Amino acid sequence: MLAPETIALVAVTFLVGGFIKGTVGLGLPVVALAFMAAPLGLKEAMAIMLAPCIVTNIWQALVGPAFGAIVRRLWSFLLAAVIAIWFGVEVLVGTRG
Repeated sequence: MLAPETIALVAVTFLVGGFIKGTVGLGLPVVALAFMAAPLGLKEAMAIMLAPCIVTNIWQALVGPAFGAIVRRLWSFLLAAVIAIWFGVEVLVGTRG
C-alpha cells in the first residue's frame, strides 16, 4: 500500500498537470514525470502515470466525432507504431541486466 504522502503527491501532481493541460492543451506527462520522478524515481513515476494517460487517451479518441475517419486515414501509421513499440519493448527487456 502506498503511503499517504505518496498518494497526496500523486493527487497534487495530476491536479496541477490537468490544470496545465486544460490551460495550454498539453503537458500532463511532462508535469507528472517532473513532479513525481525526484521523490519516487523515474520507473515508479512512469508506472503511476501510465494507466491514467492510456485511459484518458482512449476515452478522448472514442468520444471524439471522427474516430473512424482518423483510423481509416492513419491505419498504416498505427500498425507501424504497434510493431515498432513491440520491437522496442523486446529490445529494452533484452538489455535489462
